[in-house]
Order: sequence, then structure tokens, then C-alpha cells
Amino acid sequence: MKNNPEHLRFLPPCDLCGGFHFQAVTVGGESAHRCQTCRLVRLDTLRTQCTIPSASQKRAVILERSLRSHLKKISTEQATILLVGPTAPQLANSLTSNKNLTIHLLTESETPAPRGVIRHVLSIEQAAFIPDLFDLIVADITAQPIPPSLLLQKARLWLKPERDLLLLADNSASLVATFWRRAWMTQRGAGLTHLLTSHHLERYAGRSGFQVRWLRTVSIADAVAEVIAKGNRPSHATNAIAHVVAGVARLVSAGEMVAAQFQKRGTAPIPLHKSLAERDQATGLAHAMYVGVKREASVEPG
Repeated sequence: MKNNPEHLRFLPPCDLCGGFHFQAVTVGGESAHRCQTCRLVRLDTLRTQCTIPSASQKRAVILERSLRSHLKKISTEQATILLVGPTAPQLANSLTSNKNLTIHLLTESETPAPRGVIRHVLSIEQAAFIPDLFDLIVADITAQPIPPSLLLQKARLWLKPERDLLLLADNSASLVATFWRRAWMTQRGAGLTHLLTSHHLERYAGRSGFQVRWLRTVSIADAVAEVIAKGNRPSHATNAIAHVVAGVARLVSAGEMVAAQFQKRGTAPIPLHKSLAERDQATGLAHAMYVGVKREASVEPG
């Protein structure tokens, strides 16, 4: 589907590649659009924040392990870090004992912050930190209605040169999402704007000026059990199946979440794919506004 003035509903450009060509699809009973260029799926329903208590606790443990090993490599005596996402308060609480850290917590809810943590009750769109402020940004975008491009653009602006972004996202290509698609969309997709995979995150990193240090999938049996049980309390049989699925997912790198470490390097090319007839017709205007517009070329005298 292509944007044009005849359509009653205009689709925004693809969040990953900037393309305007989409295919309407249905994923687990939810209407969505798949970009025909990069295959990124954008969900149509307005997403709301959705967290699952036990899965959130497990995610915090995963991020905490990666965070502690990474903090040992920070050469400065004093480090400033930013925590974003539903597990941020738990992470902040586990790091307050480190006196060399200045911890900022970015949250949209009135979640109490641990003593000594600087809390900002803002959305990521409203946050206005100065450039090159943070030594490390840790973002948990599982069950968060944050467009990935916005997060990475903000992270690149706020990070010091050659500093890192630790990222955790839901993997829409996981085993549990593949075999229990409808249940997964109900449990996990309810708070997402886009369905991400490892491949998509690698492309986001290249587009936003980051170098991939490492990227792997993570499998948690409790999260699998919650999806299989469709939000109900998992039975013993469900837990047994979940452990088997989680084990197989680890072997084939198809876990429920994707964890990655991106380093701020080089430049941030942001390609916008347009057809030849549409290129350079009205720079800065929305696609639907400049379709069919003809701009006269002006030539300086002499």
C-alpha cells in the first residue's frame, strides 16, 4: 500500500527504512502492515504499556548481569547512566550501592525511585538531556510503545562518543511466538508498536550510527509458560512444556527476547526510500502533501 491523497488513511513511513510500500497483514488476530522493503511489521492498534510481573523480574536479572559486567569496563572513575523501561526501577535499586555511579531513571509512571537516583517522569519524546551526557544507556523496550528509531536516535544524541547502549527487546521470531502466535500477541504484543527480530535490530544499529558489539537471544521458561497458559496460572504440564521449548530455543537462537550491546561509532545514515519520480520534489513536506507537486527550478543569474 502506498500513501497518496486518495487514501482516507495515510500510513507513516517505515520506522526502519523510511519506505512507503506496505502490505496489509494479520498477525495473531491483530491487523498490521509489513514493509515490502525491509519486512518490518508495524501493528495498527494503538499500543498501551503492558507488563507481566514475573517476566519483568526475569528481564531485570538479565539486564543486571550484562550491566555489572559492562560497568567494570568503564574507564572513568565517575559514570553517568540512564535507565529506561519497565525494569528500570529494579535495576536502579540494585545499583545504588555503587558510589561511582550517577543514575538517571526515565519513566512515565510515578514509580518510587530508590534513594540517590534522579527520576525523570517524562516520555522519551519529552526528555531533553544535553548531548554527550551519559556513559551508558540501558533500555528495556519489551512491552513498551516506543518506536525503536526514536529510542536509538535519542540514545545516540545523549551518549558520549564510543559509549554503549544495552538493549532488550521482544523477539517476534522466537519459537513461542511462532507456535503460539495468537497467545503471544495477546500476552506480549499488546504493548508493542513493531514486531522486532535480531535482523531488524542489526539494521537499526547501522541506520542510527551504532556498531553491534554483541547480539543474542535470551530464553526464559517462565515467560514461555505465561504465553502457553494464555495469562492463566501455568500448570505443571505447562511448565514442563515451557522448559522444553525454552531449552530448544536456546539451542537454535530463537529465544523470547533479544539482548544487544551497541556502541556509538561513526555517522548515522538515515535512508529514505522514494521512487525516482518522487525524489526532491518538496523537501521537508509529508509524502501525502508533495505527491503530484511540481516545483520549478530556479537558476541564479550569471
